Amino acid sequence: MVECDVGLRVRIVQQSHKATIQRSDDRRAGVGWVASAGAAQRSALAAQQPARPRRSGGTDQGATPRASGAGIVTSADGTTITHTTTGSGPGLLVVPGPMEQAAELQDLANALAAKSTVHVLDRRGSGGGGPPAPGHGLGVEVEDAQAVLAATGAERVLGLSSGAVIALQTALRTPGITHVIAYEPPITVARRKAAVVARFEKELKAGQNVEALITLVKGLEFGPRALRFVPTRFLAAVLRKGEDEERDLLDRLPTVLQDIRIAEEGAKDLRRFQALEARVLLVGGTRSPDYLTEGLHALADLLPHAGKVLVADADHFTPSEHPDQVLPAFQGFLG
Repeated sequence: MVECDVGLRVRIVQQSHKATIQRSDDRRAGVGWVASAGAAQRSALAAQQPARPRRSGGTDQGATPRASGAGIVTSADGTTITHTTTGSGPGLLVVPGPMEQAAELQDLANALAAKSTVHVLDRRGSGGGGPPAPGHGLGVEVEDAQAVLAATGAERVLGLSSGAVIALQTALRTPGITHVIAYEPPITVARRKAAVVARFEKELKAGQNVEALITLVKGLEFGPRALRFVPTRFLAAVLRKGEDEERDLLDRLPTVLQDIRIAEEGAKDLRRFQALEARVLLVGGTRSPDYLTEGLHALADLLPHAGKVLVADADHFTPSEHPDQVLPAFQGFLG
């Protein structure tokens, strides 16, 4: 069913969730994709690539426990970037997806905190991140991530959605990164959903933010199939009831366009990722739209030694909404 969270945040509320990764058919999973997260498979994931040396001064050495808190760093262009810190163990930087704030990923951070010191970045335009500047793109996002990595000594990166594109590019450009997890990088969205993106941008420019949100949710298939047949006029009337209470969410909508451009930029010449020295895990959900798993397969074809997992009953928002479902895959890879 669809839940309208205080009027505007539309999401899938799944009726059952499984904390294990189950077998999916070969056509869906593809050759080489792991379909189970038992002990043997977790060991296989960790052993798929040779170990990388650790940087001196990082949190991986010593694994000193840290209390939950917030940090502030300055990016290369002078912009202030904030992040939260939770847990103890090897440092892990989490790069959120579109419109996500660090505070909204606290459940994921808590789930990972038993074995990692988790630093969740507040990206520009969300939370405590500074505003996007003219010419903002993938390079600037990488610089922001690098600033947090340098300040914390973290050597592992987990990216969600467009944050996965940033995570991969950061690992490519930053010496000493040992592990990178990419959860559903939307590298095909600009090409496969060009008409949806164009309509979304048009509605934003016209100040029709509620309609733009509906276009995004329906057009990018973020919700049950039945939602696509509900008239936009009806959904808009329902969502406007909570418009004032969710002004912050509406204000963050334009950053989605920014993320789509970043994903499009990141999709150029994917062969460059073959130079990655870090261990790589590509993760997706069996309930996600085909255009998202298509991007995973494209990367998997180029990175045959990467770990590959499809999580049963998971979708694009599962890491933030139900982190227990993806935790076995993430922890199995990180060790």
